[in-house]
Amino acid sequence: MPDPQIDLATAVRALADGKPKVTAVLCGELLVRQPDSVEAMHLQGVAFQMLGDLPAALEILQRAATLAPGHAEIQAQLAVTLSRLGRFDPAIAAFQRSLSLAPASDATRGNYCIALGQAGRHAEWLQEAKNWATASPRNADAALQLARALIARGDVKAALTAADRAAARAPDRVEPALAQAEALGKLGRSRDRLAPLRRAWTLAPKRLDIALRLALLERDLNRFDAAIATLRGILAVDPHHLEALLRLAECERMLCRMEDADATYARAIVLKPGSGIEVMHATAVCPIELSEADIRERRRVYRDRLRALRERRIEIADPYREAGHPDWYFLAYHGLDDRALQEELAALFLEACPSLGEVAPHIGRRSPRKRLRIGVVSSFLKDHTIGTLNRGLVAELDKERFELILFRPGGADDPMAHAMDQAASASVRLEFDLARARRAIAEAELDLLYFPDIGMDSFTYFLAFARLAPVQVVSWGHPDTTGIPNLDYFLSVAGFETPEADAHYSETLIRLSRISSYFYRPAMAAPPKTRADFGLPETGNLYISLASLPKYHPSFDAILDDLLTRDRSAHVILNTGHCREWDRRLHGRIAGRNPEAARRVRFIDKVQHPDFFSLARLGDAFLDTTVFCGGRTCLELWAYGVPIVTLPSPFLRGRIAYGGYRQMGMTDLVARNERHYVDLCLALAGDKGKRAAASARISEASGALYEDKRAVREIEDFFVAAIAAAAKGEKLTGWPL
Repeated sequence: MPDPQIDLATAVRALADGKPKVTAVLCGELLVRQPDSVEAMHLQGVAFQMLGDLPAALEILQRAATLAPGHAEIQAQLAVTLSRLGRFDPAIAAFQRSLSLAPASDATRGNYCIALGQAGRHAEWLQEAKNWATASPRNADAALQLARALIARGDVKAALTAADRAAARAPDRVEPALAQAEALGKLGRSRDRLAPLRRAWTLAPKRLDIALRLALLERDLNRFDAAIATLRGILAVDPHHLEALLRLAECERMLCRMEDADATYARAIVLKPGSGIEVMHATAVCPIELSEADIRERRRVYRDRLRALRERRIEIADPYREAGHPDWYFLAYHGLDDRALQEELAALFLEACPSLGEVAPHIGRRSPRKRLRIGVVSSFLKDHTIGTLNRGLVAELDKERFELILFRPGGADDPMAHAMDQAASASVRLEFDLARARRAIAEAELDLLYFPDIGMDSFTYFLAFARLAPVQVVSWGHPDTTGIPNLDYFLSVAGFETPEADAHYSETLIRLSRISSYFYRPAMAAPPKTRADFGLPETGNLYISLASLPKYHPSFDAILDDLLTRDRSAHVILNTGHCREWDRRLHGRIAGRNPEAARRVRFIDKVQHPDFFSLARLGDAFLDTTVFCGGRTCLELWAYGVPIVTLPSPFLRGRIAYGGYRQMGMTDLVARNERHYVDLCLALAGDKGKRAAASARISEASGALYEDKRAVREIEDFFVAAIAAAAKGEKLTGWPL
């Protein structure tokens, strides 16, 4: 009979050579001859682990542990197997037995910490990690586990310190760098995450998940060229990496490289035809078009692609995950009627995914209650334009008449979000899962569901397809129609709309008499600043316009050309865009009309409050964009008496400043046409007395815009009337009644 020790040594060598199947067979043969060989059981259990046969590993290791309860390594391997099977409580008990036998085993302590974290036993995890880090102050794994436990407990600053310690002790390892990146992200230090992620990818060039994480961060930081380079690095390793292809097309779109994006989408569609990718391709819109002719052509292609997809009757299981980029957001910047395109898109989604139109169980049966139950859903009920426009409404809505529930996709955590939560009756965090989110809203059995905005976020866009309340209302946070059949009303303002505006909406248009926002007058001090503080020219008139660059429609180029031609001392000051390509495209458009004038157009980095107000007040005239004008910007600047020249367009999105002036009772700075717009700008810049008088009038009259309880009461009356009509199976045809 052969010596069993020789067989066991052969099995050990096979395992070391990466042949766990050979090891398992040899150990099986050995156990036939020696059924009680604990070492053979141990070795076979490890081999089964490596092969992924966890039930077999568990069975043999349990036998070994029964025969040798004092064998620390067998207890440790049993614990690892139980942990990988998700049986955390017995795994933790086995780890504890192993550590009682061999407390100095760093490998076991590391796996024990991991199991505690996976089991959600974060307090125990943190204590064990602290004990380990104290006992082994130079151990990188101990510092790493401490960092991860601290992150789980929310002590992110201490977590970063521990992660830095782990990275310093193991600079050639990936996991400490990833822990640094995670802690930095939770601290809001997004730019600082770049270095550890790049180091991690350098250390593990085959870890495409790390590369993708880096690319997404670069994208989020508007470093689109860097993101493209990273994504191409992924595709060089794996040409069929679908997520990398989709993110590459997204970055190419944002850089206005539409032909490149078309080609990238084509590669992705080959991998997954008949899916949401085709919708993403069909709805790709260039952020900054070079001409009005390009806009018309882009919209023609958009329409034709949607119709072609509808004819093919594609099916999409989860539109949010498969087609969730709101490029249709950019349609609103084109200055044209979007209703037909929005209805075409909504029809495509409903046909491709009928479950989007789900109906909540309580619809059709009325449950009398003392207070009407209103739900408000938005991803931006926080320190954001939408939060700023709606926090007063949330606070001032009559809580004796209404029960108010906020629904927050993904949640929110900043002072404004906390204040809104405190003012509401309840706040519900929605998971980014359409079915679960619909169920959470349906369970509230709302009387009315209010969307302050639809169009900037694809999750709330898709939520709005369902019938989750008898009355569903969208407002002008994104000032464009949605095309969604289950949205009943578009809540707007009479001063914003033309007499013909009803035709612009798939929803029934409601024209309130007041601006539908209880907007708090800004109280932030705007410290005096000089031109030099912002790096601006010391001489010449400053015409300041601080809109996002897609708002500058090609038709606005003629206004800038005329202004710069008629005022040879003029300098036009614009914000930089999301990327330098946006600056180059807009500047190139202006230079194409007038190269000399273009030299007096400057792009400056965006500034935050209160410097934003200080900068705006330095201007000799403030220029509102025309096709898509300022909303929150105007409401804030008027509080500081900033004269804003505006030219209303035919659609809501170009008429908000006009509506604000109407509510103030002064329209002196509302232009009749492009020539008059430039006349008004030149008059302000050329006559400091006139500018000062206009500023004083605005400061006095702007009180009509702020903390307006009449606006809240009118919204309440509309809500009550709409709910009462729905209870009778009717719908309001307009407002006022």
